[in-house]
Amino acid sequence: MKKIYILFLAFALVIAGANAQELRVGIKGGPSLATEVFDDYDGNQMTLGYHFGAYVEMLLTDQFSVQPEVLFSNQGSRFEDYEDPSYELWDDRHITNYLNIPVVAKFYPVKGFNIHAGPQIGFLLSAKNTYSEWTLETDQDLSYDEDIKEHFKNLDVGVVMGLGYEHESGLSATARYVLGISDINDYQGNSEFDYDLTSTDKIRNQVLQVSLGYAFLR
Repeated sequence: MKKIYILFLAFALVIAGANAQELRVGIKGGPSLATEVFDDYDGNQMTLGYHFGAYVEMLLTDQFSVQPEVLFSNQGSRFEDYEDPSYELWDDRHITNYLNIPVVAKFYPVKGFNIHAGPQIGFLLSAKNTYSEWTLETDQDLSYDEDIKEHFKNLDVGVVMGLGYEHESGLSATARYVLGISDINDYQGNSEFDYDLTSTDKIRNQVLQVSLGYAFLR
């Protein structure tokens, strides 16, 4: 299914490029707030991340364009601290890095302002679990950094929705919400993992992004 999705996007971009009246090429980046939504766990919170990359906007009319992007996206989730007389856990978080490829259709109701939406596919680059803990037995503060990429699927499919403003100088600002619609959990029950996760639990990404951009070719 995901291979068909990628082929469809490639075909759509070829058609859009062939009919484009104008091309704009630029770079963008900024902060993100991300979390992972668990079906059976709600003790996690948003964590601060970032994103950056490049885009090509293909203007089809004065009010409509198609814009594919390639973005490095630092995501993940932060979990609640825990404390009892013999054990403390803090700064517990997943840190995931994706190469995301959103393709958005942009509508300009008035000059400079746009509403955009479209699909996104993400390729997992890395995933780790970092946390600090104290135990009564050791009476020490210890920090850990564990590679957990094997517990996540390599592909993540989502939907992008946002608003943007573009100045004649080439500068732009964008606010965007990315809703993951595919299950990224690939836990196979072969090692210890957070919160008694099982292979049947579903996890989806959610990300809020604020970007500043500049079109150097327009």
